[in-house]
Amino acid sequence: TVVPGRPDDGEGEGTFFVKDIYRGLREQGVEPGQVARLRVMEVLPKKYNTEGPRYRDHYPVIGHGSYYVKRNLGSVPVRADGSVCFQAPAKRELYFIALDAAGKEVQRMGSVTQITPGEQVACIGCHENRLSTPPVAAQPLHDLPAPDALEPPAWGTAVDYIQQVQPILDRHCVSCHSGPSPKAKLDLSGDRTRMFCMSYTNLTLRNLVDYYYINPGPTGVFPALKTGSQVSKLTARIESKHGGSELSDEERRTVYAWIDADAPYYSTWEMSRPHWLGGRDTWTQPPDATPQPWFANVLAIIAARKLPASGIVHYYTGNNTWSLDQILVNYTHPEWSGLLLDNLSERAGGHAPAATAIFPNREDADYQRLLEAIRQGAEALRAKPRMDLPGAVPIPQARDFGRVF
Repeated sequence: TVVPGRPDDGEGEGTFFVKDIYRGLREQGVEPGQVARLRVMEVLPKKYNTEGPRYRDHYPVIGHGSYYVKRNLGSVPVRADGSVCFQAPAKRELYFIALDAAGKEVQRMGSVTQITPGEQVACIGCHENRLSTPPVAAQPLHDLPAPDALEPPAWGTAVDYIQQVQPILDRHCVSCHSGPSPKAKLDLSGDRTRMFCMSYTNLTLRNLVDYYYINPGPTGVFPALKTGSQVSKLTARIESKHGGSELSDEERRTVYAWIDADAPYYSTWEMSRPHWLGGRDTWTQPPDATPQPWFANVLAIIAARKLPASGIVHYYTGNNTWSLDQILVNYTHPEWSGLLLDNLSERAGGHAPAATAIFPNREDADYQRLLEAIRQGAEALRAKPRMDLPGAVPIPQARDFGRVF
């Protein structure tokens, strides 16, 4: 419908109508009735220029997957005939996710859309063939059904890993998967790492969740039933007898929603460390990504004792910033850092066989120096908290999107 005159300057809402959500999904094996709801996601506009050093092309970094800060505005039901009609906020950057009855992603929209106040927008299906046309008897826009209102999730609209996902892991997983010797060597605690926390770093860099990193990501339509929570290893664990039955329905849906948002970590563009690597780094500092003094001591001990930590040694080069070696430094419990325990003799409480241990005991001088250096790193983080920690103070940058970043 063409709204006469200029759009209202206020926020307002517009109406979206989908004639048949299965038109385009049937061809991919989605059965009628398989899509229960349609989720509406918002991509929040970037707040500052990309003028600091990038972490895997992100500045500021939001996570290993999503480039963007996102909001989960809620979902609406898909009707028996496959139609969907709902109102959504105007003047926002939106995209949609089709969900099954369990709240898992059936298909994700790979582009975005907007609507103006009072506008009505319709489509004939969900990723239907772009060369197809609507049926002759398509529903006229002046005769739409009453639109449904978005039902926001119980856990809130901001997609925030520490606030939403970590508490679930704390309740159900960390009793086994945390501490100095986590089960299966998988630490799912909220102990902080270089950019994120132990659980986030492990889940993403060990490919336990399905997510897309934008540069090598797909350029076509997202395939139905083959992305996000639908195929993640974490989902299989949640749905197995491996303690998954202990998660409530709401907890499961919370985890699935985080995965399907493309696994972001931060829920804000704000930075307490502008011009540091990725706007979040804790190992290096401006202006040239030079090691912080404590981290320089760590690098010196690694070199002197030939500790196996290539991802730390090459901390500022290329893809090495994505190294799982990030989890070798534990700011919350420095004494549990893998850089210490993985090289400490089993006889002394470490993980290394006595014959190959680099540190024979905890009294080793370099062991003590390394522990003290990591403790100093933890203190430096407490003194200047990141945005995922209490007490963080955002520092604004200049904003001028008209110039080259």
